[in-house]
Amino acid sequence: FSLIILMSLNGCSSSDPISVDQFRGNPIEGELTGVLTLAGSPYLVVDTLRVLANETLVIEAGVEIRFDLLFEAGVERALPFEVYGTLKAIGTPEAPITFTSGRRIPDSGDWDGIWIYNATESTQFEYCRFLYGAKWGRRYNYSIDRNGQIDSTLFDYGMITLFNSSPTIKKSWFLAGGFHGLHCDLNSNPIVESSVFFDNAGNGIYVQWTANPVLRYNIISENRDYGVFCRQPLNSIEPRDDLLLDYNIIWDNFSVD
Repeated sequence: FSLIILMSLNGCSSSDPISVDQFRGNPIEGELTGVLTLAGSPYLVVDTLRVLANETLVIEAGVEIRFDLLFEAGVERALPFEVYGTLKAIGTPEAPITFTSGRRIPDSGDWDGIWIYNATESTQFEYCRFLYGAKWGRRYNYSIDRNGQIDSTLFDYGMITLFNSSPTIKKSWFLAGGFHGLHCDLNSNPIVESSVFFDNAGNGIYVQWTANPVLRYNIISENRDYGVFCRQPLNSIEPRDDLLLDYNIIWDNFSVD
């Protein structure tokens, strides 16, 4: 990979002029199945997207999916893409698939990432670009303690967050995310190869202690925490040495603005 070329995929910067054109994409929301065609692209997500269990969505090469950032009673509501079935997003070098912010001047964390729950191993991403997703501090898990008080625990998550899912991710870019690039929970074992994790506000890749992803031939650079962070079991002081890391280039993480 050439970082000069890859950084050109980052999208708009704060110095880009605001277009007078009001069209930002064909609106989509809710449950999706079948084929998301290039003919309808770009798409603007106006509420949560879902692929239900036992359903399949294919995204054609060259499609761009932009996620709106909603404001309800003055509070931001970033929109997620939730996958419970099978998602196939296979782009090409000439026509990658892009998941990005729908704002005219995008910023890290404008949309809530792709959440993959108990999805089939047939889920695939190839030549995909994930830009400006997953803002740190937005997602909380709320519970009520014995005294009736609300206790909130912040999830770890990324532009792709895996729960009991093991997709294949190849030749893709995770750039300018507001938290981790990729998050693997305890039972997720994806294959991730020949991809770039650059300038994410958290870790490039976050791995829970029983997850066993295959990470090879990736470039992981200038993320603001670790390149690859392997969570240890509670109270463990022993480093984890069984993670398969083959021929990755990992350098210059813990970057600052």
